[in-house]
Order: sequence, then C-alpha cells, then structure tokens
Amino acid sequence: MAHDAERAREPRKLRTPSANGSRYLAISFVTAAALVPIGWGLGASEFYASHSRNAYDALGASAFSVEAISADVVFIGDSSLLTGVRTRQFEKETGLSAYSLALPAGMMYRAPELLLDKYLAANSRPRLIVLYMGAWSQLDSRYQKSIGWFEGVSMLARYAPPPLLWDYVRHQPSVILEYPYLLLSSWWSIFDVSTRPYHALVRKIGDDKGYLLLGDPVSPATMNDNCEHDRGAVASDRASVGAFRARYRAKAAAFAVYIAPMPACASGFPGAVAAYKGIADAPVYSLPSDWFLADDNEAHLTKEAATANTSHVARFVLSFLAEQSPSPDEDQR
Repeated sequence: MAHDAERAREPRKLRTPSANGSRYLAISFVTAAALVPIGWGLGASEFYASHSRNAYDALGASAFSVEAISADVVFIGDSSLLTGVRTRQFEKETGLSAYSLALPAGMMYRAPELLLDKYLAANSRPRLIVLYMGAWSQLDSRYQKSIGWFEGVSMLARYAPPPLLWDYVRHQPSVILEYPYLLLSSWWSIFDVSTRPYHALVRKIGDDKGYLLLGDPVSPATMNDNCEHDRGAVASDRASVGAFRARYRAKAAAFAVYIAPMPACASGFPGAVAAYKGIADAPVYSLPSDWFLADDNEAHLTKEAATANTSHVARFVLSFLAEQSPSPDEDQR
C-alpha cells in the first residue's frame, strides 16, 4: 500500500510519439510537400489539358493558337463574346475577315493583355480591335480570387511567362496549396482516357473562329421575364477600360469598346446605359430575356439570338470604320 501511494505521488511522464508515429508523420509531410509541385506541373501540362473533359481547357488551347490569322477585325472579350458573335456570319455580312479571342471571364481577366499581345506578335496589324465585354465584367480583375480563378490559374500556368503567374500567386498566396489540391482531387471526375473529344472541340472552336454555343444546342433552357438570376446594379470598370484602349489604340488602325447586350428584364440595364456612356463606342442595348441562356451570367445568347446580335455588331463595325476613314478632302490635304 505504501509503495502504491508513493507511486501515485510521482509526476506523470508525458507520452512521446512512438518511432512508428514519427515515421508516419514524416512520410505524410513529405508526400504532401511532393504533391504541390506535382499538381502545378500537371496543371501546366498539355497532357492534363488534352485528357480533360472540362471545356475551359479546350477553350484555352484554341484561344492561344493564334498563328497565321491576320484578320481585319479582332474581337477580344469574355464569354459574352464567345456566345454572342458568330464570326463567320460577321465576315459574310461585312466582307471583312475576323477572329474572336474569347475566353470565360475567370480566364480572360486574370491577364487581359496576355492573349491579345500573343496575337499581335504573331499576326499583321488589324484594321480594328474590338474589346467586347459583358456589362457586369471587370476588365482588370487579375488579382481577384473570384469565380473561375482555378481555370484562370491553369491558363497562366500553361501560357503565361512565369513572372505573370508569380505576380498572381504573390497577391493570392493561398493558391500555392489550393490549386494543386483542387486539381489532383478533382481530376478523376474530368479525366478522359481519349484525347479525341478535346482535340475535336479545339478544332470546332477554331473552325468557327472563336464562337461556341454553350448549353444544349437543341433546346437550351432560356431566361424568362422574371430574370431569375438578376445580377443587379452595374459598376463599369472605366479606368481599366480606358487604360486598355490607350495601350492598344496604336497597335491597330482603330480601337472600339462594345458592351454586350443585356436581357430586357435585368434591373441593372438603366444603370449600365449611364455607366458606360462616354467609354463604350456603341450604346448599351437590351434583347428579349428569352434570348439568353438560363445561367448566372445574364450574358450568354442562344444560337438564334447570336445570329441577330451578330448582325447588330456587323452594322456597328461598318459604321465605325466608315467614321474612322479619312474623307476625300483630308486625303488631298
């Protein structure tokens, strides 16, 4: 009894991890650390993109294949351009060659100058560059971690110079771990053994010169007059749009800013008209609500609506170029 009491008064010894536990922790740490560069390397690779069922990967590959195009009119913009201007129809209606450099906003606005600079370096000077963007878009959101950031980082990893990727990571350091984790944990759900669907979609986008119908091409669900995904007020990104115009005005014969049409039911439409007055070269206009696909963007058009909108854009471009052309009296001077 006395011996037991003596032992009870002794201080308890702290338990230390066993050798097996320490080894397990070390292995887990090394494995996790190794997955970070593996994830980044995989995301930057053509192998990952070509085995992906994510349409964003094909969109990026098509958009950055810009050699030997040399179009008269170059459109650059977000998914409102991707679904809103049928480039081949535009060519027929205007007699001008054209190409759309269109990417979803989460990709395009991570580095809005990246794609256009690549195009201009590989092609002759265009007659007109048109910045075509959705009314709710923020042209320069390169440091934001908003919807589509994952696809935007993938684009930077594949197509941007390392300093541009590092610039984003420096402002959003959490992506150092989040990006490879999301990529590796979700790849199983989008992995395709065959690369044929990927290459077929890249070819289709290229053949249509940057146009792509989103949603079900047979009977896409469209919006109704209630604007179920109403995005509210519009705040124009005047400073960034102005800076973009100044950067590229001298790199083409002319430069124009065009705001994509909005659904008639959008509560932000009256504000958008005022917000872009003086910076857009065409008035902001609305189209019937059921011409828009029923998604959260309020910017993606059905095929029939894109046909009508393309004619609207074609008339604007012809009129805009006519205004830019010198008069006969100016030529004589």
